[in-house]
Amino acid sequence: MTDISEKGPGGDAISACMKKMRQAAAASLDAQVKAGALAYRRERHLEGLVRGAEALPGENEAEHTRRIIGRLRNALRAERARARAGHWTYDLNRHIALKAALTAECERLSSHSAEKQSAGAKAGA
Repeated sequence: MTDISEKGPGGDAISACMKKMRQAAAASLDAQVKAGALAYRRERHLEGLVRGAEALPGENEAEHTRRIIGRLRNALRAERARARAGHWTYDLNRHIALKAALTAECERLSSHSAEKQSAGAKAGA
C-alpha cells in the first residue's frame, strides 16, 4: 500500500485540494457563527452557555456586557482546549454557540459605546 504524500506526482494538486477544503470549511464555520450571532438572544441562550451571567446590583449595561464577554472568552478557551486534547466532552455545537454569543455580545458592547458617544456629542453641541 502506498502513502499519498504531498511531495511527488500529483502532490501539488492534493495540496491545492486540501487548501480549498480548509477554506470552504472556514467559510462554512464563519457563516454559522454569523447566523448564530444574529439569532442570539441573551435572555434565552446565555444561561446554557455560562454560569453566573446575571446582572449584579448597581451594575450598568456596559459593565454587565463586559463581564459576560469575559466569561464567554473563558468558556471558549476551555472548549478549544478540549478540542485540541481530543477530549470526549468536546462539543462542536457548543463551540459554535460560544463563538456566536461572543460575537453578538461584542457587537452589543460596541453599539452601546457608539450610542453613548453619539449622545455625548449631541449633548455637547
